[in-house]
Amino acid sequence: MKDLVNLLVVDDDCEFRDLLEEVLIRNQFSLITAKSIDATYEIIEKYEVDAILCDLNLQGRSGFDLLWDLRLKGSDVPFVLMSGQIEYEDLLDACRLGVFDMFEKPFDIKTLVESCMNAINLGIHSRLTLNKLQKILSENDYKSISSALSKGAKLRAKSFESRKLS
Repeated sequence: MKDLVNLLVVDDDCEFRDLLEEVLIRNQFSLITAKSIDATYEIIEKYEVDAILCDLNLQGRSGFDLLWDLRLKGSDVPFVLMSGQIEYEDLLDACRLGVFDMFEKPFDIKTLVESCMNAINLGIHSRLTLNKLQKILSENDYKSISSALSKGAKLRAKSFESRKLS
């Protein structure tokens, strides 16, 4: 069984990531940080996270790459994006992939904290609901429901991919 962490913060800017970590811990968040998408995958292997706060522009990759991959794997984890510059296409991609919220830097920290808390609450609610369903339903029924939820996340990713390629 994986350890639980409420929030995973992904940003390749060490100083900004450390500042976010300090502010979020001061606001009672249980969190872990990653400096890259590769480090994020390692963390997700070890921890079950309720929500992800991710920079859009990471070294050579995009926060959308991470989100798209998670959706293809069937994960519907609430995802909050932040960026120094948000373009119209970024907003469209965020909607297509089911981004929970998006912030342009500099942002109001109180608003970010509130959004992360709401994303975490959604993630916790989803996890607890699935756990209850697993206890109530037969194994086959639970697998069917879990598979259907996973397909929704995958369909969002495939929809994003088809628009990205066209």
